[in-house]
Amino acid sequence: MNLYRETNRDSLALKEAAYLLEQPPKVQSQAIEDMKLEAASYIHYLDSYCDD
Repeated sequence: MNLYRETNRDSLALKEAAYLLEQPPKVQSQAIEDMKLEAASYIHYLDSYCDD
């Protein structure tokens, strides 16, 4: 997701963010939670950006 964000490919980044949120974690860890939080924040950011 971050690679797509850095190269300004928002549609692919959004697709990856949604995929990250759909997948159940194989192992619970703080890194997984941080990744999911970042993906949710990115989706929220794009949603609010598109509403304006």
